Amino acid sequence: MNRAFKLFCFFTAAVLLLSGCVSDGFKQRIRQQEAKKTSNSSAIVVVIIPRLEIELYRVTFATDSDVLSKSSQKEIAHAAAKIKAIDYKQIFVIGHTDNIGSFEVNERLSKKRAQAVADLFMVHGLTADKIQVVPAAYTRPVADNATKEGRRKNRRVNIEVY
Repeated sequence: MNRAFKLFCFFTAAVLLLSGCVSDGFKQRIRQQEAKKTSNSSAIVVVIIPRLEIELYRVTFATDSDVLSKSSQKEIAHAAAKIKAIDYKQIFVIGHTDNIGSFEVNERLSKKRAQAVADLFMVHGLTADKIQVVPAAYTRPVADNATKEGRRKNRRVNIEVY
């Protein structure tokens, strides 16, 4: 597992724990697992399941762009309506890129893409202080970056609602 993805997982778990998005029972299970940890094990994996996960596959981006098309804006408005319909504590807007270019460039671009979606969520009435923008760059591809179609699919934004 690469360093960026490990940091992303740690950051996500820490934010959820600190923001109260995790139940006391779940926290207790984490403590119990930590107590059982043996000296030869290297880590504990914490899996936190979102209340709602939205894959915005129709919201894609051109290479090196964070501009949302009119159809993408409609898709995001629809997602915002779904989120508003549930009681949510935190929204993670996760930006992704293909693997063209350096990690640093792609990290900045993935943040801009996630921010573009987050800004539109706020326009549609979602609470700004509950939205967290997360740049994932090219660490979580859903398709093969060796093909043009795969790279297109990897230029996306995911939404996790807790």
